[in-house]
Amino acid sequence: MNLFFAYLCTMKSKEEIIKLFQENKGLMQRRELLQAGVSAHLLTQLFTEGHLIKPKRGFYKWNDETICACENEWVEIHKLLPKGVFCLYSAAQYHELSTFISGSYHVAFPKNSSATPPDYPPINTYFWEESIFSIGIEEYEIEGSKVRIYNAERTVCDMLRFKHKVTWETAKECLKTYLRKRDRNLSLLLQYAESFRIKELLNTYLEVLV
Repeated sequence: MNLFFAYLCTMKSKEEIIKLFQENKGLMQRRELLQAGVSAHLLTQLFTEGHLIKPKRGFYKWNDETICACENEWVEIHKLLPKGVFCLYSAAQYHELSTFISGSYHVAFPKNSSATPPDYPPINTYFWEESIFSIGIEEYEIEGSKVRIYNAERTVCDMLRFKHKVTWETAKECLKTYLRKRDRNLSLLLQYAESFRIKELLNTYLEVLV
């Protein structure tokens, strides 16, 4: 630590900054830090010294997991991309509809919205018309934080809609697993399928699998 940094950040002020990040699980917006009394000059210095990293413009992350535990990746992505909704493989994984684990997260956004994913973790983005995007969005609690994920019915429909991209085997697995769930809602599934214009396709598969 150089003398200039020591001058800018006394032990007390550094402890306060660390506490702020601990309370926010290692990730904070720049405006939140400024509102908390951390100067822009000090943020720049902390970044230059390597104490902070920028996962995305306008966000800072404390760069020492031994001091400040990192956010769960799902929660962190939701913070970085608040307009997004976890979809497809990610939603299927959350609802335990598929055994396939994707190497990236999958997040949907309203069409024409701006979304700049961080460099890490890898994220596949999708942009859908509002009428399609808004169907089946729900909030689920992950480690004390609310995260937006498409519900199981919407996820099954999406996997069928994109069966050629996700592979038919994965789409079929999701549907078969969903049909075994005690809390399945077939009427809602059919309602969504009609909205996505895949009701005939879904009924065909239901006749085979049920």
